[in-house]
Amino acid sequence: MLAAWPDPAIAATLEAVRRWTERTFASIRSRLEARRREGFVRECHGDLHLGNIAVVDGRVAIFDCIDFNPRMRWNDLMGEVAFLAMDLEYRGRADLADRFVNRYMEATGDYAGAAVLRFFVVYRAMVRARSRHCGSRRCPPVPSARGSLPSAASTSRSRAPGRSRRIPRWS
Repeated sequence: MLAAWPDPAIAATLEAVRRWTERTFASIRSRLEARRREGFVRECHGDLHLGNIAVVDGRVAIFDCIDFNPRMRWNDLMGEVAFLAMDLEYRGRADLADRFVNRYMEATGDYAGAAVLRFFVVYRAMVRARSRHCGSRRCPPVPSARGSLPSAASTSRSRAPGRSRRIPRWS
């Protein structure tokens, strides 16, 4: 599928990301399962980015969660954190991304989540890129093989009760 991409440079980049994703997922899979068992996979917002956050009467208001598909709301909490951090980074506010991640970890004690944060940031960036590329067009379905991130994520959901470097800095 990636080889069929019209621009060879983009195809090569996507292939490198695919290889990195598979390698990284294999290396953190046991951590992700442990996080599920420890209660870090929960029903979340599912679409936590700056477009769904506003300040109303001086208070932060988060809206427009994914309410049409409960399975899409079940995430590792670090996946939710990663989406907003990625969006802040993308918009040139790495300082706020760092502050948000640090505050989340301080508030929750989820320092072990740092081991999977980079993976989720890249995952969310790829989801956004696909979404932006497809826009209102119908994109071909993303293939999911047994043991891939999509199937592992849905398995987890179904059983779930100083300035840093730029991305990929969270590791």
